[in-house]
Amino acid sequence: MVKYNFEGKSYEIIITDEWDRNEQREEQILRDFKYLESISDWGLIKLRITNGLWEGWLKHIGEMERIEPTTNETKFW
Repeated sequence: MVKYNFEGKSYEIIITDEWDRNEQREEQILRDFKYLESISDWGLIKLRITNGLWEGWLKHIGEMERIEPTTNETKFW
């Protein structure tokens, strides 16, 4: 299962039509998302998520768990 997290939501990338290459294609889509993050192309990520949900190769699987930051009681200075 290949997962992608964006804006607090978790998605599963599901490819079923490429037979023995399904996992490779899922990993490639994940790399594409990560590349778009690296160049800060947030609009294209949102568009791909919308299209993926509509076309069925992406499934919303829930909200990401929010990890609260821990406080460090020691003072720096």
